[in-house]
Amino acid sequence: MMDEVYPSEEVTYQAHLLIGDKVNRSLMESKQLVSTDIEEILPEEYELKAAYPNPFNPSTKLEYTLPVQSEVECTIFDLSGNIVKEFFFNQYTGTHSVTWNADQYSSGIYLVRFTAKAVDGTNSFVDYQKVTLLK
Repeated sequence: MMDEVYPSEEVTYQAHLLIGDKVNRSLMESKQLVSTDIEEILPEEYELKAAYPNPFNPSTKLEYTLPVQSEVECTIFDLSGNIVKEFFFNQYTGTHSVTWNADQYSSGIYLVRFTAKAVDGTNSFVDYQKVTLLK
């Protein structure tokens, strides 16, 4: 019963790795607490993946990866440069997605600007992508 309330060092260590916390490497080496599988899950760089589906009707999914905890801003513009939708998040390391439901917008080409800034101020990332709404 106590194990359920107070997790083992291994569980605690792995949880810290998954959320992107820096953890004492000597602890990992001395107790061999982490498998290589966990390290493969954590992204090493920022990435904005291709919107899916694209072209779309009425919604598309934007997936991205964050190597560190970051403030994320996803802004969607029409071809005139007007902002049609904005998303703001503060997210931990990992793969995330946002879905844009554009049922109230007209068919056309839209530009997505994705910006991520590490909360500790060490990294930043900006990428753009074109999406097409077909009704």
